[in-house]
Amino acid sequence: MFKGKIMRLKKIGSNMSEVEINGSFVLFSYETPVAGNIISQEKDGFFKTAKKYSATTTRHINKYFKKEWNVDSKDVAEVSQDFINGLVR
Repeated sequence: MFKGKIMRLKKIGSNMSEVEINGSFVLFSYETPVAGNIISQEKDGFFKTAKKYSATTTRHINKYFKKEWNVDSKDVAEVSQDFINGLVR
């Protein structure tokens, strides 16, 4: 989806990084993309993985939405891990 686009990496916490890809954002917990915000003409919105990871990764997701976007992660749509993986390939 974002191939050939401009990317920026931002460390936002211990073992938490955000990649900005042409104005859309993906959170990495350790080395796994797990959440983000798509901002594009085709699709907009916050998302998080439906796959269950460790308690630490869950905390990363919760902290990310609260700190970076002032959003409660309970209100964020769940998507498949394959969808998120496809965004960063």
